Amino acid sequence: MTTQLRGPPVWEVHHYPDPGTPLMWVGWAVCLLGAFFWIRCTVAAELRRQHDPARTVTMRAMTKALPLILLAAALLGTAINFLGDYAFPYFAAIVTVLVAPVAMLGAVAAGAAWVRDRSCPPLNASRLKYRLPVA
Repeated sequence: MTTQLRGPPVWEVHHYPDPGTPLMWVGWAVCLLGAFFWIRCTVAAELRRQHDPARTVTMRAMTKALPLILLAAALLGTAINFLGDYAFPYFAAIVTVLVAPVAMLGAVAAGAAWVRDRSCPPLNASRLKYRLPVA
């Protein structure tokens, strides 16, 4: 606001770009990349710990499916945000903060289990295929 000698004060409105928006998108990209490699390394370590013979096949399938799994988890979190805003207008932030992270972790865990189940046949099927004796 500036004043002038004659007349009312003059208001000047300046619109500056929001510095947080580009930073948010960079943060999204960094978090997505970090989640991709963190989940991939965690699954690889768990398969290595179990001495899994199909570890390379499972990791190849996980690497292919993980971007879709992360996208599904992000869409699930967004849907919970919109649902919380629609169903609980006064408590939307609480619902989103409490429910969305748990649902997103569950979606990633379910996706990883699905990939593991699809890439490795059950033990009985592998015995029939390779005609191995029952242990």
